[in-house]
Amino acid sequence: MKRKCGEKKMLLNNCIRKVPRIVCGISIIIILGIMLLSFEVAAAVPIEQWNKTFGGPFDDYAFTVQETVDGGYIIGGEYGHDPNEEFGPYAWLIKTNSNGSQQWNKTDTDQGLWSHAIDVQQTADSGYIYGLNFGAYQWDSFEARKTNALGERIWSYYHDGFDVSGFVQKTNDGGFIIALNDGAYEPMYHALIKLNGAGIEQCNKTFYDKYLLDVQQTRDGGFIISNMHELIKTDGAGNVLWNKSFSLDFNHSRQTIDGGYILVGSTNSIGANGSDTYILKTDTFGNQQWIKTFGTSINDYGEDIQQTTDGGYIIAGWAGSTSYSYAKLIKTDASGNKQWEKTFGGAGFDHAKSVNQTSDGGYIVAGAGDTNSFGAGGYDAWLVKFTVGLPKTGDINGNGQVTLVDAIYLAKHVGGFSGYETISADGDINGNGQVTLVDAIYLAKHVGGFIGYEKIY
Repeated sequence: MKRKCGEKKMLLNNCIRKVPRIVCGISIIIILGIMLLSFEVAAAVPIEQWNKTFGGPFDDYAFTVQETVDGGYIIGGEYGHDPNEEFGPYAWLIKTNSNGSQQWNKTDTDQGLWSHAIDVQQTADSGYIYGLNFGAYQWDSFEARKTNALGERIWSYYHDGFDVSGFVQKTNDGGFIIALNDGAYEPMYHALIKLNGAGIEQCNKTFYDKYLLDVQQTRDGGFIISNMHELIKTDGAGNVLWNKSFSLDFNHSRQTIDGGYILVGSTNSIGANGSDTYILKTDTFGNQQWIKTFGTSINDYGEDIQQTTDGGYIIAGWAGSTSYSYAKLIKTDASGNKQWEKTFGGAGFDHAKSVNQTSDGGYIVAGAGDTNSFGAGGYDAWLVKFTVGLPKTGDINGNGQVTLVDAIYLAKHVGGFSGYETISADGDINGNGQVTLVDAIYLAKHVGGFIGYEKIY
């Protein structure tokens, strides 16, 4: 049936009245799609999800961090002390939930001495193992301490001496391996000590003129030891199979998925300018395969390295001068080619000391920052979580809730559109003290880049 002219005009007017709503709806759908697409494109370079600081009025530091089975984190470090007091700082454990909020912390004042906690790791019983170096005026003793899930001591393995340092790692049989150095002997005593799961010594292998910086069990059941400028490979009983010397000092070595090793350190002898971070890859027998340096116009230092699930590497470190420093993350491919670099801090003196890839594909970083960037007094231990993908829970800002603020927080951090840098992280885009759908529409209006936005109210 044919419509009359008046009916056609009425339908046209109705359609025109609906256009702004249609444009608005389509525009918001388009912008959300582009936001998500942009997020995926930018996902290779992580964004900061949250950061937390821990500490008191004096200098506090975080040295190591590891994700725990409950999705939280365990931190090992040093709790500051009043310079007017005779002893301290003290070894320090901090347990957080998945959002970095502290659940408990333990400071070790049992010895009444200086101490710090290193190499903290979660054990199969949900407790922890970590090393303590402590002493009166230098590191006189080493303790490998096993705790329950609340950080309460179950047992300890002690070694007393002079100018002592030690490192502990878990082994595949549920026991532990210790690399120990003791200056009370001439020549200096160095040993590889194997403990069972109850802390009972099983074997002890002595090395001379080999300062043992770090130790890790290898896939064949043996061990790889870092000696500042040398790799030492042993069998499961600590017998040396081979060793390789390098012209460069390094801080850590890790076995890689191909059976080789990756080293990280700093060097003045190669690179662009001053001190540069370097990583060095070897084959299964410690033969160098390649070396890569990363530097800026100031001094750069590599502190920690881990292999990532894509076969590449993530490096934690810092760059700085006498007036400031900032923390750095560097991601490389499997051949050591830089894929991206992330810097954070820098308003004062900030360092990244430990990094691990998390179960969600992001990264957790621990270190220390002074009052200009993080924390409330002196240096503070800090924990920074980076995400490299959209959380499947929708909790973009990591506050434990999924709200409109997450959509706005995502828009703020995606980038690529003018105006994002001025968007408030709390979600109150129009500044009226409330977070509602109006803020999302206000955001869509001010992002720009689409015809018709100027007509949205």
